[in-house]
Amino acid sequence: MPVTASAAVVDNTDLASPGVYFGSGNPNGAFTVNTENGVELGLRAKISGVAPQITPIGNTYFIPLGATFNFDYSVNPNFGGANGPATFRFSV
Repeated sequence: MPVTASAAVVDNTDLASPGVYFGSGNPNGAFTVNTENGVELGLRAKISGVAPQITPIGNTYFIPLGATFNFDYSVNPNFGGANGPATFRFSV
């Protein structure tokens, strides 16, 4: 019988280690994360060039009118590091 694992979506959280590591000034946090079957998916909205990040309220991100923002996506197909690092981070 196959074994599956699932987890609830967690809002306003950090990514698992190694976290965010693309360029300077990109803190880890304010991600909505789902981890299932050893794969971690993360998404957050971020106002360009502004810290701190947009903090979601529940699963909703509020962005001021006229703000320039982007989404950061994270896909970690190796959650838990069983096979060594293989994490991809994207900012759109």
